[in-house]
Amino acid sequence: IQEQASAPFFAYICFGSPHNPHQAAPEFKELYKDQPPKKQDYWGEVSGLDAAVGNLREALKKLGLSENTLVWFTSDNGGITPESQDPSGKGKGTLGCRTQGLLEWPARIKNHVTTDIVAGHVDIYPTLLEVAGVTVPNQPVLDGISLLPPIEGRMKERTAPLGFMLWEKKRGGFESADFNQDTQGVWIDGKFKLVVEPAGKNVRLHDIYADPAHTTNLAQKHPETVSRMTEALRAWRNSVRAGFDGKDYATH
Repeated sequence: IQEQASAPFFAYICFGSPHNPHQAAPEFKELYKDQPPKKQDYWGEVSGLDAAVGNLREALKKLGLSENTLVWFTSDNGGITPESQDPSGKGKGTLGCRTQGLLEWPARIKNHVTTDIVAGHVDIYPTLLEVAGVTVPNQPVLDGISLLPPIEGRMKERTAPLGFMLWEKKRGGFESADFNQDTQGVWIDGKFKLVVEPAGKNVRLHDIYADPAHTTNLAQKHPETVSRMTEALRAWRNSVRAGFDGKDYATH
């Protein structure tokens, strides 16, 4: 970042913590010496991550870049410990579970903003393209949308559904997987979240706003919604398969 400070830059900083096997640095583990050993390492890793992000933000200030640099922090998935499972449902076992997303950009975001619009990692790239004012020639199909409109208060509802898949590991490998039969699928459209187990079993429909813990299955109450979302999920899975196989990438 110091080497690129005189020109626009992009930096992706990936932290491995907190994650198993937890092993905090001694100075951060010491902060939680009154906790059981496992908690010392876990919370020590969290504090280590906090310190690293703090070092980054402080460096941006010293370089005079903090005002007009977009800093975006997010996690790979929601937690799976008892403390973090509620109200997001069953933690990592519930695809598309909630996790934190924090943005800092003083030059553009003047006031504190929160939103309940559903978003995912697939939205990061389209957002950065709009922020930078970049149009990519022969851009392959994108599932995500730019989040600049909700950041600026110009969007009240998500304009495109959001899909997730979890592979049901089988002999033969992922390359030969049937994305419709061998994956757990999730399709979020508006307030509804459809969850379909591999081979189309155990279909569930939840209202993610009224029932964030997914305690009530509304599938039988809204069969038309289930049918519509199931077909949309099937089409999306097919498009992901096509993308995985390179079929939606333009040839040059």
